[in-house]
Amino acid sequence: MSERGFGLTRKVLQTFALSVTRKSCPSVQKPNSKKWCQKFLKKYKLSLRTPNSLQRSRVAVSSQETIDEYFKLLDSTINKLDLQDKPSQIWNADEAGFGKETDQIKQKIISPTGTKNPYRQQMTDYEHITLLACASAAGGFMPNMLIFTKSLPCGRYASEMPKDWLYATAENGYITRDLFENWFEKVFIPSIGLRRPNLLIIDNHSSHLSIPVIDMAIEHNIEILGLPPHTAHFLQPLDQIFHQLRSGYSELALNIGLVKADMVIKKNTFAIVLQQAQDKAWSPHVIKQGFRKTGLYPLNSTAIDKSFIRPNPTTTIQTEDPSLKNVETTLNDTCKTCGRAITNPLVKAGLVDKDLHDILVLEDITKSDKPNNKRLTGARIYTGQEMRDELKRKAEEQKEKEEGLKQRKAIAEDDEDDEMFTCGVCATRGKKTDEQNGILWVGCDRDGCPLNWYHYDCLSRDDQLTIDMSLLFSEVKWLCPVCVEEE
Repeated sequence: MSERGFGLTRKVLQTFALSVTRKSCPSVQKPNSKKWCQKFLKKYKLSLRTPNSLQRSRVAVSSQETIDEYFKLLDSTINKLDLQDKPSQIWNADEAGFGKETDQIKQKIISPTGTKNPYRQQMTDYEHITLLACASAAGGFMPNMLIFTKSLPCGRYASEMPKDWLYATAENGYITRDLFENWFEKVFIPSIGLRRPNLLIIDNHSSHLSIPVIDMAIEHNIEILGLPPHTAHFLQPLDQIFHQLRSGYSELALNIGLVKADMVIKKNTFAIVLQQAQDKAWSPHVIKQGFRKTGLYPLNSTAIDKSFIRPNPTTTIQTEDPSLKNVETTLNDTCKTCGRAITNPLVKAGLVDKDLHDILVLEDITKSDKPNNKRLTGARIYTGQEMRDELKRKAEEQKEKEEGLKQRKAIAEDDEDDEMFTCGVCATRGKKTDEQNGILWVGCDRDGCPLNWYHYDCLSRDDQLTIDMSLLFSEVKWLCPVCVEEE
């Protein structure tokens, strides 16, 4: 169950054990003790662990088949580019966010015995900042790009920021397509030097996909490979070492606070502190370890953490305990696409009631409620004509949508600007634009008329003749029936 993302808690284990016990001894009401659970776990070589939360979308695509296809594509690409022994030409780029909440590390502090709520003063004060970093399998990394929220840093510290880094702004401090294009042109291409070809591996975020980036990559003999969606947490090298950078940065900020208590790291000093933390945390050995851990270089599909891969539907639950013979089962009764059990193994083993079958059988998380949902599940090469044509088509579709939206918005604004009239006879509301549909509005010539507007067709024949005369001769005035009675 834990391999499928639904590990049992100790309480659930006790409940299941009680259900089994009550089959032979219905009078038993009290669940097994904590000590029994410890012995049970020890006997079957199990342990209680704190799980990490994993999004359903990541579980859905993290199949062995997806991983095998990715490494097959990666192997063929590296061989095609002849980069088997050229780690300095294999790159990985990724973003990491920094903010007030993310920059705090959980470290124990010394405080008087009995203190209920010890605290540590926050040393950072700035809005979200995105770091775009890029490193090679040889252990080196390029100058960073920092994306600040709304405005760039200013003040005397701004002049001390690393000169070779690239700085930009965004409304929310996150990467955009234009910013990635700017980084690719001004940082990546100049930093790779004259060595060709180069391989850049990135995730499938939409900001990384644009026609200008593909054109520049083709021009400079750079191959761009996109990771399978939602697999960056175990396939992207930089994702494996960002936590060390964050920890180093937070620890450095804490040490600054110990030396100078009134010092607060704001965005004008962020780059200075980050540079010091990065130089210390990202040694060539650490960067190489990130590439090695993800199986990227040296190429090794067995190096990745198998706990992130969705188990094969034919996984077998093995046990040597004859008392649990009913639980020993091969999960062949499963969906071949998503891996969920068609017949719940707990129901099949008699541990839970059959009425709970429909509740306990997992949903197919690989399918969407949307009927026309198109889900990308594998890795792909960006620098090809097919991808370029696809992006061009999507750009044209987006342009058509924006133009249509603009037209609908203009029509809605025109409708709001048009004054509404109410006919003094039939009380129907309308606008001057109704005349385009053959509905004619006429107004009373008396100032201060309480009704003012009428449908021409709602008036009597005599009133219509008077209106016709008033349109021909300016001295002829038409008064509505209400104004005539008042006079």
